[in-house]
Amino acid sequence: MMTRIIYTDDPQREIWSLLGLFESKRFVYDKLRETFPSMSEDALQIRTDGITYSVRQAREFFSSSNQVSLLTRPLLLSYGMLNLGKALVFYKSPDNISFEKYFKSHGLYFPQSTADQVLANEYVEIKESGTYPELSSIINQAAYPNMSVSLKNLLSQIPDLFDLFTLVYKEGPNVMPLKASELGYSVGASNDYFSQYRKSMQDMETYLREHKVGMSLFEGDTGFSIQLMLPIAKTLKEYDLSLASISGVEYFRLFSVIDSQPLILKEASIHYMLIFSYGMLARYQAARWGKYIDPNYSNEAEIINKSISVCKMRYLQLLVGFLFETEFQFSDSIEMSASQLDDKIYKVIQRRFPDELRKYL
Repeated sequence: MMTRIIYTDDPQREIWSLLGLFESKRFVYDKLRETFPSMSEDALQIRTDGITYSVRQAREFFSSSNQVSLLTRPLLLSYGMLNLGKALVFYKSPDNISFEKYFKSHGLYFPQSTADQVLANEYVEIKESGTYPELSSIINQAAYPNMSVSLKNLLSQIPDLFDLFTLVYKEGPNVMPLKASELGYSVGASNDYFSQYRKSMQDMETYLREHKVGMSLFEGDTGFSIQLMLPIAKTLKEYDLSLASISGVEYFRLFSVIDSQPLILKEASIHYMLIFSYGMLARYQAARWGKYIDPNYSNEAEIINKSISVCKMRYLQLLVGFLFETEFQFSDSIEMSASQLDDKIYKVIQRRFPDELRKYL
């Protein structure tokens, strides 16, 4: 997937300008006809209507979410994300798919809470069928039917929440900033959470070994570092081992291993599942949700607030990327930090060098 950087002071405006094309029946019909030249006229019309009306409705949900408080916002956003997901399923599904049995349920289940007024202990369960599994198949997300995921796990995998997560939960998140190195990539942090990260890396050893990713862990007096060595011409993103912040900065992702099975969620899945969970809390447990977002009752209020903004933005970025098969990054400045520039130059050099010389980089 190619990358395109758009310089703007309003990324959401740019995203909705792109998504707005999928509100046009003529645009969508022509794109479908080009992609599926043998598709029947009836099938083309079903998909065209499904895409255009889903995107139009999603815009209204997202727009309406800006007019209400946090007490209601995630419910509207969850419906907006649902509709954008449905549009993507209509657009990307193979031409032999019939949608008669699609979108009959959410495909996720949020149980009545048993947590002691701690959002981190809430969880969401993935079902075997429904809109979420149907969307998962389009974004190449592995199926994890009947598996439960805690909201704390989801929050820990959002790069833009890195600092807040550490302050709120007094532990390291499951993402760490990445830096290109001579042998591949490196990540590092203070020794405060060394034992936690060492355990996570040990749990991931089998997965790393199967994908020929070398890993070395070094502990110093004040901090530790992890060196990652990849096969030639491969990236961590190809192994689902990196996630990006809104600004495009890459973070190394540590995933959970449950019953010897790696739980590796695509970034779009993380944002979708988290906002769905918030939406179900807002809809069915309004008083409980109200206390979660009230700083007088909860020390998680700020991370919830920020996570909603981040999930909204990143999900829009990712969905428009899937539709256009382009990774969009948005920046309000053409300037780049020294470390970002070093990483970018290194990646360009590595990509352009002949294969036989890359081993010396």
